[in-house]
Amino acid sequence: MMKNLFVIIFSMFSFVIFSLDFITSDGETDPLPCGIDTSDDPALWYNKSNPESSLILGTNKIKGGEGGLGVYSLEGKEISYFKVGRLNNVDIHGNFALASNRDNDSISVFHINERYGVSYKKDISLPVSPYGLCVHRDNLLLPLQNGTILQYKIKLSTKKQEMSFVSVIDLKKEVSIQDDVLIKERVYKELKAEDELHRLEEKMKERFQLEACVSDKEKDEAYVAMEKMGI
Repeated sequence: MMKNLFVIIFSMFSFVIFSLDFITSDGETDPLPCGIDTSDDPALWYNKSNPESSLILGTNKIKGGEGGLGVYSLEGKEISYFKVGRLNNVDIHGNFALASNRDNDSISVFHINERYGVSYKKDISLPVSPYGLCVHRDNLLLPLQNGTILQYKIKLSTKKQEMSFVSVIDLKKEVSIQDDVLIKERVYKELKAEDELHRLEEKMKERFQLEACVSDKEKDEAYVAMEKMGI
């Protein structure tokens, strides 16, 4: 459902009126079992044989052992919940779902069967703590908090699920000196507003933090968000 939000910007000599479109939901999923809104990233599995039986998958990144993956019908009713750890992002590759697990630094793998639903398969260990995640063709992209992307080749079947390292993509190198100055100013202002300047050194190291990513398979492109800068 689309609505319009009219915004008025005043300056010393004039004002401008422009319209922003925003989207409101027509429905929502059942609440998480933990009772707290710590949901993060969704993914949609499309059932080719029976589209009405497609599934919504959503991560729960709560700490304390309650994190995991929720599976819902298109009407938002919970079908199952897998308490496998603090999951951050999730994406679909064929009949598999892959999720970044921050509790044990791994990728949690789930299999999706048209008849029997979703089942948990295994965790594949990583050398770093995962954050963002998306699947691009046969590659898994893992945007990290340090501004780099790890690329893995994935091979998934019901009997075996494997990942092999391909490369590191360093997006920090794409940031100009001028843009880096702006990012540092933004980090400083945000911490000052929250009265947390004691965390300045820590947050400056994370100023190139990446997370969300999405794949356009038709154009063979991937889009990654640098949270303090843009896409």
